[in-house]
Amino acid sequence: MNMHYFGGILIPTGQNIPAASAEYIVAGLLDGVFVLAGIIAVIMLLLASFRYVTSSGDSANLSKAKDGIIYSIVGLIVIIAAFAVVRLVMQSITGGPTI
Repeated sequence: MNMHYFGGILIPTGQNIPAASAEYIVAGLLDGVFVLAGIIAVIMLLLASFRYVTSSGDSANLSKAKDGIIYSIVGLIVIIAAFAVVRLVMQSITGGPTI
């Protein structure tokens, strides 16, 4: 395997570099989607919690805040379950662990 410097970084070149397979590309993209969905769910949970704290006893705002907290938690559970199912399917397709 040949090594070359590019911008101060040692980069391997030559024929021994494996090409990224479609399974790994899809797994990487899905991981990114799950991370983004998890971040959004946590932000929604924080916003609903802030609404709950600042509701000042108003029953309408309190109810909206509670619903937002419940929906955010359910969303996180769905995201985690979907992540597990996708990992299981990817393992069965590729025949081994995914990245």
